[in-house]
Amino acid sequence: LTRRARPGEFRAARDFLAGFARPVLVVPGNHDIPRNDLWERFTSPRAAWTEAGLPLADGELVIGDWAVLGLDSVRRAQANLDWSAGGVSRMQLAALRGRVAAMGGRRC
Repeated sequence: LTRRARPGEFRAARDFLAGFARPVLVVPGNHDIPRNDLWERFTSPRAAWTEAGLPLADGELVIGDWAVLGLDSVRRAQANLDWSAGGVSRMQLAALRGRVAAMGGRRC
């Protein structure tokens, strides 16, 4: 949603999304946590996201027989040097399996 994870960018994104007449699902991407402020990146990486009133990422959007499930893959840091690559933990995968099962017969 943002370029540099600045509070004003999140407010603009929130206002843009509010203009949709249909439900939306948003998931943080690699640009949505601080890049240059390492203290904030490690201690409160989604502070500007939540302060703007955006929902946290593991939401879902259900429309009829279809479900779209959000999965936050943003990481504060990783063992490799490309922190933008993201990642998903085993705990997240297990939770996702449970969420898919809870959708019943819907297509995910």
